[in-house]
Amino acid sequence: MNIANSGMRAMQESVNTASNNIANAQTEGYARKRVNLVTNVPQQIPGIGEISTGVRTEGVMRIRDAFIDTQVRLETSRYETFASQNEVNDQLEIIFSEPSSTGISAAMRDTWNAWQELSKTPESTTSRTLVLEQSVTLADRFNHTASQLKGLESDILNQISQNVFEVNTRLEQLKAVDEQIMESVNRGIAPNDLMDQRDLMLDQLSGFVTFEVQENQDGGISLKTNGIELIRRPANDVFSVVQSTEMIPADGDEPAYVSVILAAGGSSNELRTLMIPASEYEGAEWKVGSAVVTSRETQGDFLEYRPVEFSIGRIQGLQSMLDETAGYARQLDEVASGLAGLVNQVYGEDSGTEFFTAGDDSGVIRADNIRVNQELRDDPWSLQAGKDLDGPAGDGSRALAVAALRNVGLNTELSTYDPETMSFTASNGESADGRYRALVTQLGVSSNYSRSMQDNETALLNQLHQRRESVMGVSIDEEIAALIKFQNGYQANARVMSTLVTMLDTLINMGR
Repeated sequence: MNIANSGMRAMQESVNTASNNIANAQTEGYARKRVNLVTNVPQQIPGIGEISTGVRTEGVMRIRDAFIDTQVRLETSRYETFASQNEVNDQLEIIFSEPSSTGISAAMRDTWNAWQELSKTPESTTSRTLVLEQSVTLADRFNHTASQLKGLESDILNQISQNVFEVNTRLEQLKAVDEQIMESVNRGIAPNDLMDQRDLMLDQLSGFVTFEVQENQDGGISLKTNGIELIRRPANDVFSVVQSTEMIPADGDEPAYVSVILAAGGSSNELRTLMIPASEYEGAEWKVGSAVVTSRETQGDFLEYRPVEFSIGRIQGLQSMLDETAGYARQLDEVASGLAGLVNQVYGEDSGTEFFTAGDDSGVIRADNIRVNQELRDDPWSLQAGKDLDGPAGDGSRALAVAALRNVGLNTELSTYDPETMSFTASNGESADGRYRALVTQLGVSSNYSRSMQDNETALLNQLHQRRESVMGVSIDEEIAALIKFQNGYQANARVMSTLVTMLDTLINMGR
C-alpha cells in the first residue's frame, strides 16, 4: 500500500507540474518544468533480498540549455549594436537628403552655374541677383545641415545616458532577484520561478551590453563585462556618461586641468564635475559619450572613476554613431570652410571684400555659421564680376575664375594663387563637390553595412530563438499527452490501492 501511495503522490505532483506548464505556456521567459522521479531506497530483508519501496520525487527541474542561452544573449547584443547604428544612419540619410534637389550637392552645382552665367552676362542684374541668392541658399543648407547634425549628436548622447541609466536600474533589480535565489537555495528550496525571472532579466540586459555569466555554488551568479563586476555586494558600482570636457589652462602655480562633466548614473538631472590634472588626462578614454564606472560612495575624486569600454550592445552602437556623426560634422565644416576660403581668395584678392563671412564673432567660417556678405546682398551691383573694379562693363573674368573653383581641391594652398591669371598654380586634394560626394558615399556605405548586418542578425536570432523554444518552450500537445499519462498512472496506482484493500478485507473476513 505504501508503494501504491507513493505512486499516487508522484503522479499528483507530475499533474500539478504539467498544469503549471500549460498555464504559463505564453509567459515570457518561462522554462517548462519536469518532475524528477527516482526509485525509493529498497528495503533489505535477510534471506529474501531487496524489497522495492516505491517512487519518490527528487525535485522539479527546469528544462534549459545554457549554451543556447549564451548564444542568444551574444547575438542579441550584436543585433542591438547594428539596430542602433541603423536607426541613426536612417536619420543621417534624412538630414543629408542626397541625392535630391534640396541637398547641398544640388546647391553647390547651382551656385557654380550661377557664377558661370554671370561671367557671360556680367552687366545683368538678374545674373548678379541669381549668384547671391544661390550662394545664400548654399549657405543656408550648410547651416541647416550642421544644425541638424548638432541636434542629432545631442539626441544620441541623451540616448546613451538613458540606456546607461536603464542598465544601472536593471542591475539593481537583477541583484535583488539574485539575492532571493541565494536565500532560497540556502534553505534547500529550488527557486525555479525566480531563476526564470533572472534569466529573462539577463536576456533583456544583453541588449544593452554584453557580459559573461558564471553560476556559483550558492545559487547566485557572477556577471562581468570587460573584467568589471556588474553585480557587487553590498552595493553595485554605478555607470555614468561623459557629457562634456573642457581644458582649463594653468594659472600661476595652479596646473592645467580638464573639467569633465558626468551624468552620474546616466541621469541628466544629476551632473557631477571632475577636475582631472591635464598630465593624467587620457582624451580617448574621457571623450563625450564614453562610460565610466565608480562606487556609489565616491563623491568626486576622479581616481575612483574608471573609464569602461563596452564591446558590443546598444550602448556601444550609439557611442560609435556619436563618433561617426561628429566625423560627418567635421567633414562638412571642412567643405564649407574650404569652399569659402577659395572663393574669398579669388573674389576678395583685389576687391578687398570677402564674399563669404562668419556669422558669429569667432572669425572662423564653419558649416553652421557660413554667411554671404550682407553688403553684397544689400547691393547686388557691388558684386565684382570683372578682374578690375574699373574694368570694362562686359568683363566677367573674375566670375569665371570663381566658377572654375568647382574643380579646385580644398587642400590647395592659398599662397599659390596668381592674381594675374586669377587661378591657383597647383590644386591639391578633392574639390568641394568631390569631398562632399565622398562624405555622402561614406554615409551610404555605413548605412548599407548596418542594415545588412541587422538583417543577418535578425535571421540568426530567429533561428536561435526557435532552437531555444524547442528546448524550454511549452508544447500544449505534449503537456496534454503527459497529463493523460500521469492520469492513467494515478488511476493505476489507485487500482492497486483498491485491490490491496479488497484483499485485506477478504483476509480479515476469513479470520472471523
